[in-house]
Amino acid sequence: MLTEEPVEVCLAIGEKARRPRRQQPSLRIVRFSGPALSEGIEHHADRGVPVRVYSVAKTVADLFKYRNKLGYPVAVRALKTALLAGCCSPEEVLRFAAICRVTKTLTPYVELLMARQGADIRRALEARNRPVPEPRIAESPQPGFDWNWEDDPGTELEDTDWLPAYQEGPG
Repeated sequence: MLTEEPVEVCLAIGEKARRPRRQQPSLRIVRFSGPALSEGIEHHADRGVPVRVYSVAKTVADLFKYRNKLGYPVAVRALKTALLAGCCSPEEVLRFAAICRVTKTLTPYVELLMARQGADIRRALEARNRPVPEPRIAESPQPGFDWNWEDDPGTELEDTDWLPAYQEGPG
């Protein structure tokens, strides 16, 4: 899903865990605790070595959590790419947004993307054989968050045309 090679690798560790001594690749250490550390972990193997990584939906929520350090465009592009590729559903992203305490920040972007490209997201989820949510969500992590798949025109937009305007704070 990356469009460019990262300059550094982000590594999540517990709040009291010791920082690794490894120098290569360059590491950015972030400290999580509770559900932010333990939820969304997937188990994979890299050249036979077991590796634990966070799911795409959890990663998107984490990008919004660190949006001031990494930049809004990175977080928003990851959200759009993940949803349009069918890697995760809007409900999964919002569930992890609640865990990462960025629901208020993330919800407007999800709502806008669903309003503009909901049909494309639905097709992507179906193509990847992922569960496609019903248009009405009773157990939504955000009360009142709802969209209608059928009303979506499914039009293609330029990469940043759908972004709401935001103001960057100091530093």
